[in-house]
Amino acid sequence: MQNILICNTTKASTPYMIPYINCSIYSYEELCFFLYENIPLLEKVFIPKDLLPFLKEELKLNRLYKVLEDMIKRKESARNLILAIFSAKSYYNEGEVRKWRGAYDRFYQSPWYEREKETADCYMHYKKYERAKSHYEFIIKKETELEADFLSKVYYNLGVCCCKQFDFAGGKLHFLKANEVKKDALYLQSYFAVLQLCDNEAFVRTEVREKGLSLEEFGKIVDEVDLYKEEAKKLEDAKRLANATYHKQHGKIGEFYAQIDDMLSSFKEDYKREG
Repeated sequence: MQNILICNTTKASTPYMIPYINCSIYSYEELCFFLYENIPLLEKVFIPKDLLPFLKEELKLNRLYKVLEDMIKRKESARNLILAIFSAKSYYNEGEVRKWRGAYDRFYQSPWYEREKETADCYMHYKKYERAKSHYEFIIKKETELEADFLSKVYYNLGVCCCKQFDFAGGKLHFLKANEVKKDALYLQSYFAVLQLCDNEAFVRTEVREKGLSLEEFGKIVDEVDLYKEEAKKLEDAKRLANATYHKQHGKIGEFYAQIDDMLSSFKEDYKREG
């Protein structure tokens, strides 16, 4: 979880795993936070029966366990079950719970395509790109019904998912389609950023001319891509050093020196290229 949570209840020794997104829940507060912040996913991942043993055995919330067990037997709605969870302790105040109820009701009353996109956006947030793509692609099949502003964002997000999976050809295709649906500098810049990463220079410059991108705009994209490459290299070097340190700490001296030699060789190659 990214936000700071003040936990006043029992912390689980074994977490509850939210289905499909592999999100670990260790406390009542974390459970509430997840339910509050991820309304678009609740229909897919909130499985009350699977949650009950965790509440009873790990969090020692026996009263809440019994309340939910009775509600499930009465076939209460997921909305009411979640409200019962919020009400068990005082993690959210009355105003915050009222705000969540409004957001929950608005989501399920909104058009199908908005719900699909919000669900896909949530999956993308949790780096479940294949699941996100399936929802974006479902929207695109119905594209004749949709406004250009909305549809272009769907294509753009689909392009981002493709790039996250190293499908740069798919990323380029969807970024261009997003710009075709609605002209936007962000869409075109994203397309050229991917070109700069994976295509030859001659083709890139041809595209710059054909798509009407100024040399100044293209120069900024090149600078940004170079910065991303440098940051990625620093991250990779840090991983190598961490691996080498691990080997040394565990008495694997041969592996330690092999990792260090690999890093030094990489640095030498970089020096030659820059020289």
